[in-house]
Amino acid sequence: MANPAKPEDSEWTPRSKAIVVLITVVLLAAGLFLTVGGIVVKTTSSAKADRLRADGVAVTATLQGFKTQNKSGWANVELWYVHEGKQYHPRIGCSWEPDCDPATHPTVELRIDPAEPTAFVAPNGATDDSQNFLNSWKNIILGAFLTLLGVLGVWVRRHIDHPVRGKARPA
Repeated sequence: MANPAKPEDSEWTPRSKAIVVLITVVLLAAGLFLTVGGIVVKTTSSAKADRLRADGVAVTATLQGFKTQNKSGWANVELWYVHEGKQYHPRIGCSWEPDCDPATHPTVELRIDPAEPTAFVAPNGATDDSQNFLNSWKNIILGAFLTLLGVLGVWVRRHIDHPVRGKARPA
């Protein structure tokens, strides 16, 4: 009875090829999600801030519930404001903690959208989107890095079956 041929160490098994494909797909999906999602959130947040600075209605908000840096690296504070008899209390991110501390700044003037009073911009440029997970340069950079790793995985997978171009494989 003949022994089955053992694959050489340099050959890829179907399982190892599948693992490379799976890792590549996960890296590309996560990377593109973080990068594209982050850019979209940053762009729409910036456009909203510009629109509200020009067309928003001024309201005074009281700062409460101050928290130092969270997972996204921002301090945040809860705002309380009233518009047309209804009270709102969203959280807002602050890149510089002293601006958010109610002990030093008990109130802040917001510009809100009268048609959608939950949409606002603060004097520091933060909008109601400031607490969005994707609204972080860290995530955009991480996403770009993961995408590059995914592209490297595509390159590796592509060269598994064709390790050296232009040369015949040994028989």
